[in-house]
Amino acid sequence: MKHHIQTIIIMVISIVDLQSQEIIFPGLRGDSLITELKKYYTPKTVLPYDQARTKLYTEIFLQNDSIECYYSGYKIPVPLGTNILSWTAKYGIQTEHLFPRSLGSASMPALGDLHHLVPTRANINTLRRNAPFAEIPDVQTKYWIHKDKVITIIPGKDIHHYSESKSNAFEPSEFRKGDIARSMFYFYTFYQSEANRKSKTFFSSMLPDLCRWHRSDKVDSTEILRSFAIARIQSNVNPFIFDPSLAERCFCAAYPNKPIKPILSTSTPTHPKGLFTSTFRTTKDQLS
Repeated sequence: MKHHIQTIIIMVISIVDLQSQEIIFPGLRGDSLITELKKYYTPKTVLPYDQARTKLYTEIFLQNDSIECYYSGYKIPVPLGTNILSWTAKYGIQTEHLFPRSLGSASMPALGDLHHLVPTRANINTLRRNAPFAEIPDVQTKYWIHKDKVITIIPGKDIHHYSESKSNAFEPSEFRKGDIARSMFYFYTFYQSEANRKSKTFFSSMLPDLCRWHRSDKVDSTEILRSFAIARIQSNVNPFIFDPSLAERCFCAAYPNKPIKPILSTSTPTHPKGLFTSTFRTTKDQLS
């Protein structure tokens, strides 16, 4: 499958695994790298908010005729031909801004940028509110969240499947941490001025955990394909998904940890500033 995204040509083929990848804008770091990312990866089109929500539910997160809460794994069925906004409201699914509205995403285009929007249950959205993402010691967790359960005691099993909440922090399940980190890096890269007008410390306070999550929870095919799907709508991918070194070079140098290996394959630069042609390899099971 081939799509033209700005000047990037992306081909997805079903083969074996995810392996290696070309560096985007090699040699650049910090503000100079962020400037180039903004120049080449800013979305060309951001839909009005309700249109973006419709696309979110019908094209980005709809799988096997159901939508899954991003934080809990709770699923609702979606019958063919349903009015998706009415249906999700009926079943208590809302659109969550990973970077909160009150802290920089209340206005367009940030409001409707699909790279940081996810479906969540309304009660979990309420629990998080605008709390930063962070690791929460188990003894400090007030609520444990999984599927349709919100409990107040430490789970006896499958603890890594639970998101955690307390009054001033929210910790997603282990399987979402890297995805969320890369969405937050994306948002702050392209909407830094909007975020800083609301708080100069909200993003920076999360960086130690976000950088650690980015390294430990690596990109998988689901995250890649969602970025492709968004690119068909907005004409941009989230570059932090396609080059793990971007997070290190933009935000994480002050928070060192063990190095991470690139995960994609066969990238060939086609532009002197670092845009590239890439062949991404995934398994059939990962694409299902």
